Amino acid sequence: MVRSISSEPTGGSEQHGDLETWCDMVVFSLDWHPPDHVSFLSSHSEKCVHGVCVCGNATLSASVQQAASAAVDEATTSLGLDKDWTVVVPSPCSENAEPSVVRLWPPHCVQNTPGSKLHSAIKVHIGDFAVFKGGNSSSECFSACGDDSMPTGLVQLLRSVGAETVAVCGFCLDFCVAESAIGLRAAGRKLFITLLDTKTV
Repeated sequence: MVRSISSEPTGGSEQHGDLETWCDMVVFSLDWHPPDHVSFLSSHSEKCVHGVCVCGNATLSASVQQAASAAVDEATTSLGLDKDWTVVVPSPCSENAEPSVVRLWPPHCVQNTPGSKLHSAIKVHIGDFAVFKGGNSSSECFSACGDDSMPTGLVQLLRSVGAETVAVCGFCLDFCVAESAIGLRAAGRKLFITLLDTKTV
């Protein structure tokens, strides 16, 4: 979902270098999570909080359980994931579901709450755009491009205005910024990351 910003909130300060002086357009990406989002610690049983679990249907077959364990081992080895905060989720919950690895977080950016809004220190201008990601309860999405099941419209927006080069920045470098950069590069955009405006977890 892409929205054009039609009014300027009060307050806020310019980002490094005043983006409007060297960018033709600015697009903000916001998490837009439902209250029961799969990445929330509160969406899982206590056993998931400090370990790895298979969520959903408790009667999943042994083959699915085995595939889930294999996915955890592979992700932990190849990606260096923190196993204490990882959960394997077959989605949708079925015998043929492919397990995926999801990092658990405290609830954040819940739809229609103050936490889902841009921080008051960010300067917003009329004509800037905003895209919303992570709106599907059953899947994680770090990229500002969205995913196959729920694209944000960012790629289409950039194509419509002929934007070939994109500067990516924000919070946090090791998840949302990185995945957004990967998604934009896959969509054929040239890009760079402005590290002065970017933070890690």
